[in-house]
Amino acid sequence: MLKDFLQLCSIACAVPLLLWGEWPPSPVVDTGQNLCYDIGEPIRTPREGAAYFGQDAQYQGVQPSYRDNGDGTVTDLVTGLMWSQATDPNKLSLEEAKQVAKDMTLAGYDDWRAPNVKELYSLIDFRGVTGLMMRGGMSEVPATSIPYINTDYFEFRYGDVAQG
Repeated sequence: MLKDFLQLCSIACAVPLLLWGEWPPSPVVDTGQNLCYDIGEPIRTPREGAAYFGQDAQYQGVQPSYRDNGDGTVTDLVTGLMWSQATDPNKLSLEEAKQVAKDMTLAGYDDWRAPNVKELYSLIDFRGVTGLMMRGGMSEVPATSIPYINTDYFEFRYGDVAQG
């Protein structure tokens, strides 16, 4: 089973196993959340013992850190993972995404794989804003929208709102 898993891993994932002989604990990247909320509205930061105390915004975790490798890839300096900077304009199923990764050659590497949920989660910047959904859907992305990913390092484009 480990052999099959290693075949799926990119070089960026296999290096820690080779160095430590086992998978080291993976750091949890801070979400970037900087607002506290009551049931639905932003509030001032609650004091210890007050209602709504202990929210994510009140704790600082390991801050995200990236390096643009200049070859279409980005290295996450916290997790050690290497990512493609580009986005695929097509919606893909998980199986289709796995096949695209398996067939991909980028920056001299041909051992790419689809990330797992935890790895994807490490890229989310929770300060993002999508705008308000209105009954019946939206016809365009609101001008106030902010992507939930660091656009200094990763390409980003909104999907076709008309297609859902």
